[in-house]
Amino acid sequence: MHNWPLLPGDPAEVSWYNEGAAEYYSLTLTHRSGIIDDDTFLEMLNKRAHGYYSNPLQTLTNEKAAELYWKDWRAQRIPYGRGLFYLIDTDHKIRKASDGRRSIDNLVLELLDRQRAGQDAAAKEWVELVVDELGETGRQDYEAMRGGQWVLPDLDCLGPQFMAHEADIRQLNVAFDYQSFRTQTIAGVVQGGHADKAGVRDGDVIVKGPAPHTLPQEPVKQISLTLQRGSETIDVTYEPLGALVPGRLWKKAH
Repeated sequence: MHNWPLLPGDPAEVSWYNEGAAEYYSLTLTHRSGIIDDDTFLEMLNKRAHGYYSNPLQTLTNEKAAELYWKDWRAQRIPYGRGLFYLIDTDHKIRKASDGRRSIDNLVLELLDRQRAGQDAAAKEWVELVVDELGETGRQDYEAMRGGQWVLPDLDCLGPQFMAHEADIRQLNVAFDYQSFRTQTIAGVVQGGHADKAGVRDGDVIVKGPAPHTLPQEPVKQISLTLQRGSETIDVTYEPLGALVPGRLWKKAH
């Protein structure tokens, strides 16, 4: 999917599009063509919705997320979910404004045509195209997205086939510094948090644990760690659950 929906430029400005468009079309094109059925589409979409809304770093700006991209696995997931749900939301608004005559596909293909013709086709041009479709609302939505505001599409954004419902989604919170997964040594344990109550302590060496890059991608009910503390090996399991945030999940309309 990265072969054609791709914008050049600073990753802070274009990663939401390059990763988000790949996510969007990997879902929508496979569903449109019948490669995946409705149930599989919903399963894949809702998994991504959980990953988006449960990521505690999702409210970072695009610039800050780019700074942390190679330092924190949670930051690496930001452009995927942010771009996907922004495109879903924008597609719905364009369809609604044009009485179904136009969609996000028109904008993506226009950018592709410009690239092939050697013309400018980057984030600035994307904004211009969105404003042409939606007026200043399009610019405001874009700035809100890049500034880290949650994208909460209309409940009928994938209608009439699918409908969203409002859902409170629990954010991921391991209750210690996430960088500990990189250093393999626990640091920053939150006093009174789930990890602290389970027996995790600063200085513990992580012998075994979950793949940290997968945690921000799907619902996590519990986390298990094998820790080394001096000559002692300790196994702990706890719920890495943080705050509830408003989100969206989808189901069949009928």
